[in-house]
Amino acid sequence: MKWSIVLSVAAVLGLAFALGTGSSGAAEDAKKDGDCYKFVAPFADLMEVIDGLFTKMPEKAKQGKFKELKREALFVAEFANLMPHEKEHLGKKEWVALADQMKAAALKLAEAAEKKDETAFKSQHAAVEKSCDTCHEKFRDN
Repeated sequence: MKWSIVLSVAAVLGLAFALGTGSSGAAEDAKKDGDCYKFVAPFADLMEVIDGLFTKMPEKAKQGKFKELKREALFVAEFANLMPHEKEHLGKKEWVALADQMKAAALKLAEAAEKKDETAFKSQHAAVEKSCDTCHEKFRDN
């Protein structure tokens, strides 16, 4: 993986956290403030970067790269924090609920990586993938 991509993702996600998207109730904050968060990079491009990280995770688990996997799982969780601010779906309860599911699954993925539990990691990776697929079926692929 190119470190420039990781650093770019880290910078975007760090900015999001600094602006408060990592706080509890990001969707509620968006409603109250008229969604003060503004994406720097196009949402679809951010999703593509996250997808690139996510699809490589099973192979990295086989290789025992759990420190790297934990960091990447947390990137996926942080991306879920950004989702409620995506302009096209702003304020849609189902979108926010799916983002919350993705975040919860990604945090469990990070926990499995921290424990260096390849079996749990694979199972949780499938749970994150299911949350992604459900959202794509409802919002992207229809």
